[in-house]
Amino acid sequence: MFQVTDLKVKRHSFEGIRVDGSFLLENVIVQRTPSLAFAFDAVKQFSIFGSRFDRVSMWGFKLDECIEFNALAKSRFFSLASQAMHMKCNKFMLTDNTFDNLHDSSLGLTYGLLNMQGNTFEKLTGKPFVDMRPLLELVSFISTLAIIF
Repeated sequence: MFQVTDLKVKRHSFEGIRVDGSFLLENVIVQRTPSLAFAFDAVKQFSIFGSRFDRVSMWGFKLDECIEFNALAKSRFFSLASQAMHMKCNKFMLTDNTFDNLHDSSLGLTYGLLNMQGNTFEKLTGKPFVDMRPLLELVSFISTLAIIF
């Protein structure tokens, strides 16, 4: 989806969907992301570029099976509730974004590689990074698990 100024997403919008390729949100504005709005059964690559998400509810982004998740290129996340991003992905690239208000456990990430360089964090409430865990199933496939902050 490209250049959508008021993208409306409802709960369970993507339930039951598997994406074998890429799902891309570029230059979109989402004022409200309800629970389970972006809850794919599986997705190979989920990417967000230059977009804005105003309020993301618990499990707004819920990916149980994901190869790669990218949020890049000056995307802005205004308010992320607890567990707003609940994902299990081999590779996370959360770089060069602005996070205005992160709540306790906002980022529930299970990762093989997590790159969080160049982000701006305006306000942290509680411990937003406490639920970030390495993906132990990948240990036999890659030599090291890594987090780059």
